[in-house]
Amino acid sequence: MFREQRSKLPDRHVLLLAALLLAASASAAEEDSTAWQILSRVRISVALAAPLAANFDQMFVPSGFSSGDRERGRMTLALPECL
Repeated sequence: MFREQRSKLPDRHVLLLAALLLAASASAAEEDSTAWQILSRVRISVALAAPLAANFDQMFVPSGFSSGDRERGRMTLALPECL
Protein backbone atom coordinates (compact mmCIF):
# COMPACT_ATOMS: atom_id res chain seq x y z
CA MET A 1 0.00 0.00 0.00
CA PHE A 2 1.28 3.45 -0.87
CA ARG A 3 1.19 5.99 1.93
CA GLU A 4 2.05 9.56 1.23
CA GLN A 5 2.61 12.64 3.33
CA ARG A 6 2.34 15.80 1.30
CA SER A 7 3.68 19.14 2.25
CA LYS A 8 1.54 22.04 1.18
CA LEU A 9 2.49 24.45 -1.56
CA PRO A 10 3.17 27.92 -0.22
CA ASP A 11 -0.08 29.92 -0.18
CA ARG A 12 1.14 32.48 -2.73
CA HIS A 13 1.91 29.74 -5.25
CA VAL A 14 -1.50 28.14 -4.84
CA LEU A 15 -3.16 31.52 -5.29
CA LEU A 16 -1.04 32.26 -8.37
CA LEU A 17 -1.93 28.93 -9.95
CA ALA A 18 -5.62 29.42 -9.18
CA ALA A 19 -5.51 32.92 -10.65
CA LEU A 20 -3.87 31.64 -13.83
CA LEU A 21 -6.48 28.92 -14.26
CA LEU A 22 -9.34 31.33 -13.56
CA ALA A 23 -7.95 33.87 -15.98
CA ALA A 24 -7.68 31.26 -18.71
CA SER A 25 -11.20 29.94 -18.14
CA ALA A 26 -12.75 33.41 -17.76
CA SER A 27 -11.15 34.73 -20.92
CA ALA A 28 -12.22 31.58 -22.77
CA ALA A 29 -15.81 32.12 -21.69
CA GLU A 30 -15.76 35.80 -22.70
CA GLU A 31 -14.46 35.31 -26.21
CA ASP A 32 -14.56 32.57 -28.78
CA SER A 33 -10.98 31.30 -28.39
CA THR A 34 -9.33 28.19 -29.65
CA ALA A 35 -7.52 25.87 -27.26
CA TRP A 36 -4.17 26.97 -28.69
CA GLN A 37 -4.93 30.64 -27.97
CA ILE A 38 -5.89 29.81 -24.38
CA LEU A 39 -2.72 27.73 -23.90
CA SER A 40 -0.67 30.56 -25.35
CA ARG A 41 -2.09 33.04 -22.82
CA VAL A 42 -1.54 30.62 -19.93
CA ARG A 43 2.05 30.03 -21.11
CA ILE A 44 2.74 33.77 -21.17
CA SER A 45 1.29 34.16 -17.66
CA VAL A 46 3.40 31.29 -16.32
CA ALA A 47 6.51 32.62 -18.08
CA LEU A 48 6.06 36.00 -16.38
CA ALA A 49 5.63 34.40 -12.95
CA ALA A 50 8.36 32.80 -10.87
CA PRO A 51 8.69 28.99 -11.02
CA LEU A 52 6.40 27.08 -8.66
CA ALA A 53 8.25 24.98 -6.09
CA ALA A 54 7.23 22.73 -3.21
CA ASN A 55 8.94 20.35 -0.82
CA PHE A 56 7.63 16.82 -0.54
CA ASP A 57 7.99 14.03 2.00
CA GLN A 58 6.52 10.63 1.22
CA MET A 59 6.70 7.13 2.62
CA PHE A 60 6.43 4.12 0.29
CA VAL A 61 5.39 0.85 1.93
CA PRO A 62 4.88 -1.99 -0.60
CA SER A 63 1.83 -4.19 -0.16
CA GLY A 64 2.59 -7.05 2.24
CA PHE A 65 5.51 -5.25 3.92
CA SER A 66 5.50 -3.61 7.32
CA SER A 67 8.16 -1.01 6.52
CA GLY A 68 9.26 0.97 3.53
CA ASP A 69 11.36 3.85 2.27
CA ARG A 70 10.98 7.55 2.97
CA GLU A 71 11.67 9.95 0.13
CA ARG A 72 12.12 13.69 0.47
CA GLY A 73 12.85 16.33 -2.07
CA ARG A 74 11.85 19.53 -3.79
CA MET A 75 9.74 19.67 -6.92
CA THR A 76 9.84 22.68 -9.23
CA LEU A 77 7.49 23.48 -12.09
CA ALA A 78 8.80 25.96 -14.63
CA LEU A 79 8.66 26.42 -18.37
CA PRO A 80 11.68 25.16 -20.32
CA GLU A 81 13.89 27.79 -21.92
CA CYS A 82 13.36 26.17 -25.31
CA LEU A 83 11.72 23.11 -26.85
